[in-house]
Amino acid sequence: MVVVAAAAAAATQARTIEGVLEINKEDFWTQDWGEFIGSMHVRCSREANEQQILRRLNELFSSVVRHLTVQVRDLISSLVRWPFGRDQAAHARAHSPMLSKRFKRTTGV
Repeated sequence: MVVVAAAAAAATQARTIEGVLEINKEDFWTQDWGEFIGSMHVRCSREANEQQILRRLNELFSSVVRHLTVQVRDLISSLVRWPFGRDQAAHARAHSPMLSKRFKRTTGV
């Protein structure tokens, strides 16, 4: 329970970092005995320095978790919705060449 309290305290401090608008999808778990892992999504202002935010988050959580994965999104990109059609095919290609071939074959795009 000490780790849970420490993670909650670090998350509270993280929300006060300059440029951070929101932290959500926080998840902390045990990988091995005494080895804690964490992940979270951070939404920041468009003007925020993402590298400084990541550095500060690592400082805050370094005493709590062994590994921290953070997905940082700015305000504008978090409002964008992927349309269906050709743009969706391009998005699929960016992630996996095999997936994009399958997508193109099944949709014709």
